[in-house]
Amino acid sequence: QLSVRGGDPLEEIGGLNATKKVRFIKRPSNKIAFLLLEDHATVTFPDVWGKYFGDANSSNYVLYIHLQGKEIPATMTYGELQSGNHSKLFSLPESMSNIGDNVVLLKTITNYTTGRKMPVFHRFWLEASSRDKSVGGFLPLTGSCLPVKTFSHLHQTLVEDRSKDARSLRSVLNYANLERNKAALWGYLTRFAVLRMLNPRMCLDIPEDKCIPHMINELSLP
Repeated sequence: QLSVRGGDPLEEIGGLNATKKVRFIKRPSNKIAFLLLEDHATVTFPDVWGKYFGDANSSNYVLYIHLQGKEIPATMTYGELQSGNHSKLFSLPESMSNIGDNVVLLKTITNYTTGRKMPVFHRFWLEASSRDKSVGGFLPLTGSCLPVKTFSHLHQTLVEDRSKDARSLRSVLNYANLERNKAALWGYLTRFAVLRMLNPRMCLDIPEDKCIPHMINELSLP
């Protein structure tokens, strides 16, 4: 069991006016929430991601996209964007139209800059964890990233194999970047870690650029 504060989706992750503790029974969470951070107004490699997620089981992932070159006023599914008053803001490239049902547009964070991604990460964690309780892991990617393994391999490694033991509650981080190259800077956070990290007191009085290392240390993340 996992004890967190509050009762509704927002209070569960650290809460507004939460005054009591509620116990949630741990249940299998097989879905991975991806965040694609795009510096421009569209997806950099649509053919790659259309193929990558097109071959995946749709119940095992959700793809959040943050477009720095667009002003998305609120987080919404791609279907909601296309059916509402914001349909002209963004359209998925044709090669990604097959995965539209699994795409969510993240509200544009205007104070996001290269090297200062914490505001976008926080919004991503908040939205993805509260919108869908079946999300068990969170994986951010920049638009310049390219997958070198299939989705099934990734899901098998991060979710299925680890679900057989206590590793399912442990994140997989490489923020230390011992290899000293950009490609080695990555991290997969479990739902267990994200719910704790979203506690508003976690980075109280901590500078933004020190927040992630502070959280890793405080939560004894690997």
